[in-house]
Amino acid sequence: MEIMNAGGGIASTVRQTRAASIDTLVTQARHRLRRMLSHGTTTTESKTGYGLDTHTEETILRLNEQGPIELATTFLGAHAIPIEYCNCPDEYTNLVCVEMLPAVKEWREKNAVGHPLPFVAVFCETGAFNLDQSRLILERARTLGFPLKIHVDEFYGLGGAGLAVELDATSADHLVYTSAEDILAL
Repeated sequence: MEIMNAGGGIASTVRQTRAASIDTLVTQARHRLRRMLSHGTTTTESKTGYGLDTHTEETILRLNEQGPIELATTFLGAHAIPIEYCNCPDEYTNLVCVEMLPAVKEWREKNAVGHPLPFVAVFCETGAFNLDQSRLILERARTLGFPLKIHVDEFYGLGGAGLAVELDATSADHLVYTSAEDILAL
């Protein structure tokens, strides 16, 4: 979190992703996927979460059509609070719920007929999305028919694992500081 708050980590990757052309992103994705295939990988997860705006997140989703291996897709538009929303994280949470999630669903229904909706994940953590914001995003995603995932308790135990159980998420990742109560619930 210190790295991200200093402009590195996720924040640095977001800047680079937003600045890259679609051709650059496609070339990079194809290269990485071919390399993975050469090592025997035939299926992998592909996550968004490095655009943190509707246009760039949709662009990253389009990269999932690049082959040559099968991709299980996760929409992670709630990976971090982008710098332009650092003083108003609830506004960004609202953007994810009201604009991004419906846009992802509409795009998928028009362009990926026969493919399931991507998972929707949230990074529920101090310095990212709090428990209430995570709940809003995941509940909205669920009402739109998305399957759920959550990244929780990497640095602090906020109760996100319990939220995963409550909302019947497919998975909860990280779980370093998960309480004994939430472990039992899982």
